[in-house]
Amino acid sequence: MRLRVPKRSALEVLERRILMDAGSLPCAVLNTGESTALTSALSGPGGRFITTTEWNGNSAESVVGEWVAVFERGSDVARNWARSVSAPWGASPGPWGDIAESACLNVQPLSANSVLLTTSHHVDGRTLEHALARVSGFRYLEPNFVMRATTLPNDTSFPLQYALHNVGQTSGTPDADIDATEAWALTPGVGSVVVGVIDSGVNYNHVDLAANMWTNPGEIPLNSIDDDLNGYIDDFYGYDFVGDGDSDPFDDHSHGTHVAGTIAAVGNNSAGVTGVSWNAKIMALKFLDAGGSGTVADAIEAINYATMMKRDYGVNIRATNNSWGGGNSPRHSTTRSNPRRTPTCCSLLLRATKERTMMSPVILPPVMP
Repeated sequence: MRLRVPKRSALEVLERRILMDAGSLPCAVLNTGESTALTSALSGPGGRFITTTEWNGNSAESVVGEWVAVFERGSDVARNWARSVSAPWGASPGPWGDIAESACLNVQPLSANSVLLTTSHHVDGRTLEHALARVSGFRYLEPNFVMRATTLPNDTSFPLQYALHNVGQTSGTPDADIDATEAWALTPGVGSVVVGVIDSGVNYNHVDLAANMWTNPGEIPLNSIDDDLNGYIDDFYGYDFVGDGDSDPFDDHSHGTHVAGTIAAVGNNSAGVTGVSWNAKIMALKFLDAGGSGTVADAIEAINYATMMKRDYGVNIRATNNSWGGGNSPRHSTTRSNPRRTPTCCSLLLRATKERTMMSPVILPPVMP
């Protein structure tokens, strides 16, 4: 039976970029007319063509026409298999059947249980995977992903943030961290994501936070008018739900500012600390007073405000942070422990955390996140 390349593939090519002329690629990866589709000259590994692909639900950069096949450990099947075929593999059909010639396959052993496959650009990864499934000991196939150096921000206090990047700087265990630098190599975060900080407010004038504060596009600040008709006057940065409430969620305690900085302090700005996301926006939802205390009722109002702004006004709130509790708080409060049971609440991810020293690696002044 002929093994054909399907018209639609689980591997979706999203973007192509050219790094050098097509003559350097094996097996004529580009054919007539396709060089015009690969015109953006950006840096890549070894001067090879790279593309952004979808694989197993994730998007990442990979080398065009290159695949890593992995086999069971200890079988040595990869080396033996690679030695048994010619390169290019058009003269030896192996397990590929009629696809061998059109794939123009090259096989390079990487280890005892893995090989690098180089194919024509049009060969579909799932088709290769299906063919390889007939090889004894085959485990999985994936694109030859592009790796890049980890990203270290230039924020002056970043070396002290061992929870983000632990090199043993405080006599701790190296790499006992959240792998933030590895994540930043993929993306430092996007400005379209909003996180609601339900806490003591936020110092929205802080040098490390001002650029990352969410502002209400439907509200004109300080004009004493509910411009967007959401029931809250001058809710420009968020709202203050303490007691009778007002429109100014400025932090008069410091805890909320610290939390906001952990989440989204501006990264790589040569000042202070860096947040887990360098670019996310912070919505200030104040329900704790200057003494650091608040009520369940005020917390519910803050949650409901975030829910309303997401549901009715299209604000891209992806989570709310709730770093409060403990002490003499009523742990039996069903409303506090499960706010989704409150009738006016709808689906929002609530990030509740217990205060831990490891998340506060430096002693900071009241305005330093």
